[in-house]
Amino acid sequence: MGRRNRERGEAEGRENRDRAGAGGEKQRGPEGLGTTGAGLGLRRGQPGPGWRWGGDNRDRDGDSGTGTDRAGDNRDRAGLGTTGTGPRLRGCNGERAGSNRDRTGDNRDRVGDTRDRTRDSRDRAGNNRDRAGDNRDRAGDNRDRAGDNRDRTRDNRDRTRDSRDRTTDSRDGAGDNRNPSRCPQSAQAAQAPPAPQYPRYTRAEVAQHRTPSDRVWVTYGTDVFDVTEFVELHPGGPDKILLAAGGALEPFWALYAVHSQPHVLELLRDYKVGELSPEDAAATPGDSADPFAGDPPRHPALRVNSLKPFNAEPPPELLTQNFLTPNELFFTRNHLPVPSVEPGSYRLRVEVPGGRALSLSLAELRRRFPKHEVTATLQCAGNRRSEMSRERPVKGLDWDIGAISTARWGGARLRDVLLAAGFGEKSGAAEDWHVCFEGLDADASGTPYGASIPLKRALSAEAEVLLAYEMNGQELPRDHGFPVRAVVPGVVGARSVKWLRSVVVSPSESPSHWQQNDYKGFCPSVDWDSVDFRSAPAIQELPVQSAITEPRPGAAVPAGELTVKGYAWSGGGREVIRVRGGTG
Repeated sequence: MGRRNRERGEAEGRENRDRAGAGGEKQRGPEGLGTTGAGLGLRRGQPGPGWRWGGDNRDRDGDSGTGTDRAGDNRDRAGLGTTGTGPRLRGCNGERAGSNRDRTGDNRDRVGDTRDRTRDSRDRAGNNRDRAGDNRDRAGDNRDRAGDNRDRTRDNRDRTRDSRDRTTDSRDGAGDNRNPSRCPQSAQAAQAPPAPQYPRYTRAEVAQHRTPSDRVWVTYGTDVFDVTEFVELHPGGPDKILLAAGGALEPFWALYAVHSQPHVLELLRDYKVGELSPEDAAATPGDSADPFAGDPPRHPALRVNSLKPFNAEPPPELLTQNFLTPNELFFTRNHLPVPSVEPGSYRLRVEVPGGRALSLSLAELRRRFPKHEVTATLQCAGNRRSEMSRERPVKGLDWDIGAISTARWGGARLRDVLLAAGFGEKSGAAEDWHVCFEGLDADASGTPYGASIPLKRALSAEAEVLLAYEMNGQELPRDHGFPVRAVVPGVVGARSVKWLRSVVVSPSESPSHWQQNDYKGFCPSVDWDSVDFRSAPAIQELPVQSAITEPRPGAAVPAGELTVKGYAWSGGGREVIRVRGGTG
């Protein structure tokens, strides 16, 4: 009977190993009659909802401290009394026999302990088998993953086949469109209005249209445009657009990024008259490489208003950090690409009346003339244009309040250089003569930037006009005119020409576009539709200018005392007499 029970218990233990958990080791009951999990084949420390029946048939109930041990039952029947929760009854005459039976019970317990150890060994063997099973499961998992990867590969192949099928379907659809009998919708497409057909021209034919009398034609991409009616309306003046007459716009538009805006292209389409012939359309219209590729690097703090050509200003809060603006934060106003000048080969040509001229290298300019320094503020004529535009739309770069900066300039006085070139103050040149500057920066046609100032200012010792080669004690940066620039204190920055190539004393103003058709002031009643640049003088001195840099408009400020920062500039080289603030 005991053997059958053991065999059945062991069988049940093997079947239920994985069901069992270690809800804790069974505590021994009173008098040692309760059983513990260690003798029942449990895995120590393994969590679970309860413990197993298997291995010990002495406690069939499986509940700690409540089941009774069969050996105890036999002892109880022999007169030892009952065990567990009830009192123990003892027979007076049976104590000796009970003692013998206790010894027999002890022997049985030792046999039970041996069986327990055997079961522990079996459990360890079972554990090893479980671990082997786990390893087999992991191997199976790896095989499953490999199978998943194979499935994904098949899925990708299927998608590739689907894409090929779609491509084939698209080709079949295209074939249907080509075959009216296969695609009824093609009849509707045939009824759609045809696209306008333009005549085709060669580049040689386009080149014959260079003047308003012959019509002014230009090309852009593969299209041909007749812009004769637009010539007089061109914001940059007729002479600028006529530079491209009979040829491609791309080399000129590369200089002025504003032309790449959508509204400009839309305007151009209205003037289309034809298309280039296939053989000319494939040809490259001249060298359209980026002319700004050689521009120098700039400080990231600058607020860029135009990238090509580069125009930028410092943030207002940095502008008033120092009285002298750091070179890298000085506002930059360029009209054309920055030229790359080799200082060793640089020559400045100075021409005065009577055919006299002087050619100076950078080293000679430094050596022959006393170095003079002046602290001067330069300002762009468009400074604060963004504020003007709030009152009335104004064309031009959208400058904030930072198109103004101050530096300590060093170089030769223009007066000294003109006198050294042979110009006499009593040479007979009238006071209304001019000194014309030309720069080394030029457009695609080779036309340089130019400007001029009155001769009397150039000769004035008080005006302190410089041919500068230093800025804040350093060599001029490339963006600011290296190797030599003009500095005209108190005058609009457009006249302080950078990258100087020539200085010429002339009875007339500079013929440059920027002197004749730009940088002029008009009354409020004049707009772009009625402006006549010839009717107004070129800007020289500017009016009083002032602005608050901190706090910025709309900024939240704390209650109490407030520090306000800003700048004031009187223009004309005059000192600031007073600054008065107000509200409203």
